[in-house]
Amino acid sequence: MTEFEVRRSTPADLDGMTSVYLSLAVHHQALAPDAYLVPAPEEARERFRRMLDTDDGQDLHLVAVADGRVVGALDVFMDKVPGPGGTRRPFRTATIGVAVLDGMRGRGIGTALMRAAEEWANLAGLDSLRLEVDLRNARAERLYRSLGYHPLTTLMLKPLPGGGDSGR
Repeated sequence: MTEFEVRRSTPADLDGMTSVYLSLAVHHQALAPDAYLVPAPEEARERFRRMLDTDDGQDLHLVAVADGRVVGALDVFMDKVPGPGGTRRPFRTATIGVAVLDGMRGRGIGTALMRAAEEWANLAGLDSLRLEVDLRNARAERLYRSLGYHPLTTLMLKPLPGGGDSGR
């Protein structure tokens, strides 16, 4: 088992967060090239810089660090509570995004990040956490199921012939 610590991310972690994210992008693109792309490193870094710069304290941003290197990252974004008149119950939820550096997966890093997010969500008084997992990513789905996550809805997609490239 790899020794690592989970802590809140800071601007000093941007390069490491970017590496983890790009590693995940390569993994996803290999699983489903029709659905995923690998962004330019400077665009990915700028995405994380903006995220940290505009954080209002409502969301959670964590990194896992081993030997001074970011090896995992997790973000939890608070969801808007549905207002009156909707058909869904107004649960307080947040959406998780998690990634672990290639070569470091399977060492408990993703589990530790997820458990830290769950602890934070409990303290924040949330009703549940949610995430999206591509059905072609069986390893990630197994992890999430082992942590108690289960399917609630099915996201369906129909590509349109005149829809343009849209990054595909």
